[in-house]
Amino acid sequence: MELEERWNAYVVQHMESHMIMSDAVLPLLGAANGSLRQIYGLVKRLDTGQPRQDEGVGVLSGRMADLWERLTDLRDGMRRDLGVAARVEPPVAE
Repeated sequence: MELEERWNAYVVQHMESHMIMSDAVLPLLGAANGSLRQIYGLVKRLDTGQPRQDEGVGVLSGRMADLWERLTDLRDGMRRDLGVAARVEPPVAE
C-alpha cells in the first residue's frame, strides 16, 4: 500500500510541476516521468508475480539506469533554464 500512496503523491507533484516548469524544461520532465512510469509498472507486475515475458530484476536495473540518465538531463535542463550552469559532469571514480 505504501507504494501506491507514494505513487499517488508523485502524480500530484508531477501535475503541479507543469504549472511552474518552462516550455524548454517540460520535454525533459516528460522523459523522466515516462521512465519512472515504466519502472512503476514493472515493479507492480513483479510484485504481483505477473511480469511480462523476459521481465525481471535485470530489466528493472536497466530501466533504473535509464531513469538516472533522464533525471540528470532534467536537472541539467533546469539549471540551464535558470542560467546557473551547463551540464554537470559526474565525478570520476578513482
